[in-house]
Amino acid sequence: MAKWPASFGDELEEGTLYVSPGRIENEMRYWRWRGQAFRFRKRWTTYQPITSLTYKNSDILKPESLEDFQNILTSCQAAGMPGPPTSFADPFRFMYRSPSPRLTWTAQFKFLQGGWQHVTGNPKNRGRTIEEKGPIYWYDLNSAYRWAGCRGLPDLSTARRIWRLDSGVPSLYLVRGGPAACPYWPSYGWHVLSHEELPALRQRVEFEFGIKFDDMPVDLTPTFDEIQKRFPFCYKRISRAYWGQWASRAELNRVTWKNGLSSQPMPNPVYNPVWAHFILSRVKLRFLPHLRWLLHVYVDAMLTREEVSTGELPGEWRMLGKFPSVWIDYPGHWGVARETIRHAGIASVPKALTMRPNGAIIDSRPWREV
Repeated sequence: MAKWPASFGDELEEGTLYVSPGRIENEMRYWRWRGQAFRFRKRWTTYQPITSLTYKNSDILKPESLEDFQNILTSCQAAGMPGPPTSFADPFRFMYRSPSPRLTWTAQFKFLQGGWQHVTGNPKNRGRTIEEKGPIYWYDLNSAYRWAGCRGLPDLSTARRIWRLDSGVPSLYLVRGGPAACPYWPSYGWHVLSHEELPALRQRVEFEFGIKFDDMPVDLTPTFDEIQKRFPFCYKRISRAYWGQWASRAELNRVTWKNGLSSQPMPNPVYNPVWAHFILSRVKLRFLPHLRWLLHVYVDAMLTREEVSTGELPGEWRMLGKFPSVWIDYPGHWGVARETIRHAGIASVPKALTMRPNGAIIDSRPWREV
C-alpha cells in the first residue's frame, strides 16, 4: 500500500512519488523489475519496488497545477486516508463502502453503456464537419452525476425476478431495441433499461430479463456533503469519477517478477451495473425534453437552438455560452469560426496547433460567454 508523504516532482527515499508513465517504466528497469506493479487497461497505475517507496501515475489525477496537486494531497491526508490516491475514485471509496452485488444479477447487465454522445446527422468520420447557424446555446448540468446518485438507489439485497415491464416498480431490465425506441441507444441490440426510462420509450421493445426491488432507499447525499467538507479542493472531480468503479468490468492486473513475469487479474469487487445504469440513465433523460432542438450532446453538456431555464442547484442547467454559429466535427469536438471550444480527451494543447479539416485553433480557455 502506498504511504505518506507524497510528492510531485521532488525525489523521495520513502513515501509516494507521482511521476509520468514513462518514468514508471524507467524505474522498473532501474530497480531491475523488483517488487510489484499494477496495470489497468494497458496503463501502469502504480509501481512499488520496495515496501517503503511507491511510484504512481500522475496522468490519472491530472492536477491543474503544482498548487492544485498539493491541495488535493493535503485534503486527502487531512481526511485520514491511509495512503495517497491513485484516482479520484479512491477518496469516494474511503468515504463510502460500496456493496458487492450478486454475480447472477450483474452478469445479466453486461450491455451497460456510457454517457450519451450525439451529433445531429451523426457524422461517422472526422472529415465530415457540420456547420450550424445560431443563435446556439451551450449548457451543461450542474454536478450531473452527484445529482443522479442522490435521487435514490435500490437496495440490492431485495432483488428478485420480474417477468414484465412495469414503470410503477423500482426495476431494471435487459431488452432488445434500437434508436427508434430510445434516442440515446446508438444501434439496434441489447440494452439495459430502468423503470424510470419506460415512459420515454417511443416504440415497443423485446423483453428478455428483469429484476425488481422493494424500494430505492440508498441516498448518497450525506456522503457527498461530507466529501465536500473534507475534500474542498477536489470534491467536484470526485463526484464526476465515483460512479466509474460501479460501471467498469475491466480488471486490475497485479504484475510481479519474483519467479519470472507473472500477471494476476484482480476483478472489480464492487462492479455494480445496477447502480451505474440508474445514474447514467438519469443524466441522459435530462436531455430528452430538449431533443427537438438538440445539435450536440456530450455526456452532461449540450448545444441546442433552444434557450432553457437555468439554476444553481445540482441537476439544473447552467449556460456556458451563446454563439452566432458553430461547427461540429464529431461528438466532443466542436468550435466557433477558427477556434476549437471543446476537444474531448485533450486537456491542454498549444494554441499554435491547428486541427483539420477546418483549421481551427485549440483554445483551452474556460469559456463562459461569447
